[in-house]
Amino acid sequence: LTYEGLVSEVFGIVGGAVAGGDAKGARVAASGDDAVYRAIRDVGFADVGALLGAMTRQLQTSYESRHQARTVQEIRSFVGRLGGLQAEHQALKAHVAVAEAVLRRTQSDDFGALLDIEQTLVAGADLDPEQRAYVDRVLALADTHAYVPGVDTERRDPPAPAAPNSLHKVLRILCLCALWRGPALKQKTYDAWYDEIVAAFGAHHTITLDNLARVGLLPPPSAARSQPGSAHANPRGFLRKALNLAVADDADDVAYAYAGYAPLSVRLLQVLTQDPAVHTPAASSRYAALLRPLADRLATQTQPVTPQSVGGVRGGWAGWEDVLAEVPGATVDIMQTPAADAADARAQRLGVKAPATLVVFLGGCTSAEIAALRRLSQQHGHRYVVATTQILNGNSFLDPLIQHK
Repeated sequence: LTYEGLVSEVFGIVGGAVAGGDAKGARVAASGDDAVYRAIRDVGFADVGALLGAMTRQLQTSYESRHQARTVQEIRSFVGRLGGLQAEHQALKAHVAVAEAVLRRTQSDDFGALLDIEQTLVAGADLDPEQRAYVDRVLALADTHAYVPGVDTERRDPPAPAAPNSLHKVLRILCLCALWRGPALKQKTYDAWYDEIVAAFGAHHTITLDNLARVGLLPPPSAARSQPGSAHANPRGFLRKALNLAVADDADDVAYAYAGYAPLSVRLLQVLTQDPAVHTPAASSRYAALLRPLADRLATQTQPVTPQSVGGVRGGWAGWEDVLAEVPGATVDIMQTPAADAADARAQRLGVKAPATLVVFLGGCTSAEIAALRRLSQQHGHRYVVATTQILNGNSFLDPLIQHK
């Protein structure tokens, strides 16, 4: 639940700016070019208020320094910084207003109920009666004209405290239930969802539901029970345990970006870097031979583990074949070793640079995944450079699969 992720969920981010701007329609930057946004975008939202307060106090101190200017040179120096201070003041004012709108959303009963459902499903538990009643209520109150952040580029009204019950919101909840419950989802529940969506949003959404089933996001329970090539009845449950995807109350883990869920994409990178966060006790027993070199190295160290001790890709997928078998898509493992003369020529042309790892997302990734990779860069003392075709939120991820009239 980073600031950037929640801004994308509540407002939408379009062209490096908050969709619709502030209350007066003025542009609010949402890119790394804005110093204020750059400082707070990856911060967990619970800490954003304190950080904005500290930045405001620092700005106030900078303004007050004009009273200490005595000489012409000191006055000239302050005047030279004045434009930057005024720009920072405007940016702070804008992001405080945006943060207040996000706070109203996160304090709403709707947000808390939805987050509770998401965390329950990811943890592998079934929904309780109250949570199932919430899902039924969202379906019953579906709004065919609701604003969809991340898809609609023009916001019509200020964000309401509760997220509108758009088709995208409904489908996101149902897809999570189908993915994480797997074969435990009852066929009569799936059929009821199907009928309600078609009744609320139109018969053309039979194509939407077929699209979602075909790509494996909302499969019928009968299909979930007979997945070709899968060795596990519930692949998501297996991945959760094998890769330690559900992490509670650990602010240092990359799971902070999703309030307790470690992105699968980032966990797979941590496998390649032999990050201890992936190697849980349960996993260690399954991959003892693979992990022994790392365990021996950590046990014999006289110094604390440094970030550099795990940074960068250190090996292939050996030992994790059963995990990769449950991840959609083909697995490719190629080791490229440049010729010595080519490496020397590149070094002469570019100079010696800090090592880096390029992480490529084809189809897009979320801002929270990028935040998790930035956290990993800090922990590993290693640069992870992200290249992606698109930055998504849950709505824009599903939108290409939705049949629009």
